Amino acid sequence: MGRRAMMAWAMLFGLAACDGGSKAADAQETVDDQGEACIVNVDTAPYGTGVTVQTDAPVTVRAAFDACAPCGDDLQSTCEITQSGTTLTVTASSSWTPIEGDCPADCRAWFAECSSGPLPAGTYTLAYGPGSASFDVPSSGTVACAEGN
Repeated sequence: MGRRAMMAWAMLFGLAACDGGSKAADAQETVDDQGEACIVNVDTAPYGTGVTVQTDAPVTVRAAFDACAPCGDDLQSTCEITQSGTTLTVTASSSWTPIEGDCPADCRAWFAECSSGPLPAGTYTLAYGPGSASFDVPSSGTVACAEGN
């Protein structure tokens, strides 16, 4: 089955699964580098409560696009970290198909996570959109966050 046919089936399936509205006129919406990106300890600390960064270990970054996900179907979010010297540049994108009509009242989390390669000891810059923040490896307790668009 070709890519176009698969996308048509996926969109049709997404519409059939939606129980709160109909497809909007716009096919898809996308945001890039929106919100803020923060270094997090995914398994040990709630978001924003402090992190432990270890020498020769990767860091995990959570790009939080907004407080709640948009009303729509097929929400997909991606995140990537590229390193140039001591700067870690985070790029994140999210896309969805908007729906018209009633939206669920619940607030779904809207973020993407990605990890760097192992980082030796030193001072680094976390860059996201126009914002940046410095952090040290190793460190403990400090949350490094960079504001996006």
